[in-house]
Amino acid sequence: MLLTASIGNRLFGAPTGFLAAVLMAVSLILGVEARMAKIDAALLATVLVAQGALARIYLDFVSGRKAPIGWAVILWLALGLGLMLKGPIDLLVVVGTILLLTVTDRRPGWLRHLRPAWGVPLMLAVVLPWFIAIGISSEGAFFKTAIGHSLLGKVTTGQQSHGAPPGYYLALFPLTFWPGSLFAALAVPFVWARRREPTVRFCLCWIAPTWVVFELVVTKLPHYVLPTYPAIACLAAAGLLSRSTSDPRRWAGRLIWAFANPLAGHRPRLGVLASGRDLGARAARLM
Repeated sequence: MLLTASIGNRLFGAPTGFLAAVLMAVSLILGVEARMAKIDAALLATVLVAQGALARIYLDFVSGRKAPIGWAVILWLALGLGLMLKGPIDLLVVVGTILLLTVTDRRPGWLRHLRPAWGVPLMLAVVLPWFIAIGISSEGAFFKTAIGHSLLGKVTTGQQSHGAPPGYYLALFPLTFWPGSLFAALAVPFVWARRREPTVRFCLCWIAPTWVVFELVVTKLPHYVLPTYPAIACLAAAGLLSRSTSDPRRWAGRLIWAFANPLAGHRPRLGVLASGRDLGARAARLM
């Protein structure tokens, strides 16, 4: 959440970063993943460290500046840690972002600021000792299972009865990112209007490649697209706080009503207000 706030702050300003972190904090999918004995929440942290460094390098280039070399060091170290945690997921997010930014900007010159000549060896220096150790310890069985079964198998077949057609993540998004999905829907006009701005374009290039790849992979689980949610949270927060948003009190009231309305039927047990609409109206008056 702190890393989301940092990225949102760098892209759109402190208020947006704070609200984006709040949206991540209350999202259903992150709340579930953070409380399970799995690696995905920790993996998300490495993705955000890498994407935060990438954002700094890219935005400095667009602004005509040269990012300090330390940001490239952070980028490649985070990628090395991500490879140890869960294989190529970090690379999918970061490389997908880099490629789409390069294609849409048509300015490949910024790639040299990533320092790949020594960055890739640095990443390998982090991860290769562990790969070698686990390969020797398991006598090669680890790589056979991890690559042949877990990675390639998920691409072509629905493992463990988790196969689903494309569109699965989009259909689940209103629930998995609840209540931030409400803000994301309202931010669509803002995103479309400012899609050519570097900050918005960075978020879109972060989301699109990873989302498309996981929609095409046959095996699907709700948390697979979690690495894209911080970018969505930043866009949703930026859209809500944009000055172009007409009558923010009205939108805030509607959002709170939509969030609270499912609780209205349980008023006697939960002790909430008479209806979600009352809650939204009172919040709007307070604002």
